[in-house]
Amino acid sequence: MKTDIFMLAFPEIFSSTIKTIQEMNPEVLFESNFEQVYAMCKLGEINKICIRMDVNNISDAKFSVARGQVAAEKIHQFNPNIPILIWAGRSYINEDKTLPDIFKVEGVPIELKNKNELYLHFNEEFYEITQKFFEGTLNQDDLVEYQYECLGNFF
Repeated sequence: MKTDIFMLAFPEIFSSTIKTIQEMNPEVLFESNFEQVYAMCKLGEINKICIRMDVNNISDAKFSVARGQVAAEKIHQFNPNIPILIWAGRSYINEDKTLPDIFKVEGVPIELKNKNELYLHFNEEFYEITQKFFEGTLNQDDLVEYQYECLGNFF
């Protein structure tokens, strides 16, 4: 059976988020270690991935932390079929060279390269949208009132 993954870089900060999502869907595995999830992808063990902003322990990233967009691109280089929902994890081109990439949250967004990636801004429906994503019932009508970007045929 394939696993649904919820990734976040700092689980200790988002303990209430983890608790709420676990109550809604106890089957979801929470992981902060990108390399662990990447290995699971290589073994064909992943069904869907939801990323809240950033990931930890990602090779070739400054300070071993990266935005969700970087993680999704690495996963999709290996397996482009895994659907990935990313909450506020876009990467930006920012002129401040001293600022680590995870703190570059404004500027020119880096172009999206892959299908099966959905980028959303946080909103009051965060839990409802995430649950529908994991259930496989999320559709474009659910997102009509939200600002979002979607490449290819996410739905």
